[in-house]
Amino acid sequence: MFRIMLTVEHEPAEENRLHKSKQHNPRKYLLYRPTCSTLLYFIASSQNELKEHDVLLLYISADGFKPLENSTAGPRDPNTPYSVGGVELVGSKKKPSAAEANNFYDTKSLSECFGPEDLLPFLRRPLFLIVDSDNSDAFLS
Repeated sequence: MFRIMLTVEHEPAEENRLHKSKQHNPRKYLLYRPTCSTLLYFIASSQNELKEHDVLLLYISADGFKPLENSTAGPRDPNTPYSVGGVELVGSKKKPSAAEANNFYDTKSLSECFGPEDLLPFLRRPLFLIVDSDNSDAFLS
């Protein structure tokens, strides 16, 4: 993540020093293991601060969160929320119990999952999304 931050930094050029023109570096927020509501808050704040021709670069690095195929609820409708999964923002690293594993739509599981559906309100402005996860293909469509 640090290298990505350095790539968007502007290095002062020699002619810019002579002309004393300012080249502003982009505003950056680094969030370590944010909750879903914290991440949504910072995305909304960042988009509010964008100027007319600016783009929001969002880099998410998290563990993947995929729906379980052997659920007791039967086959999943691909049009339901989080049907393709997403990324787990602040999940615990412990293995789920058998009862939790059979119920994908558990409230605790969904509150820790950040899926493509969560980005829908922010797609009216330019957004460049990088998802570094084992379930990053959930964000392709």
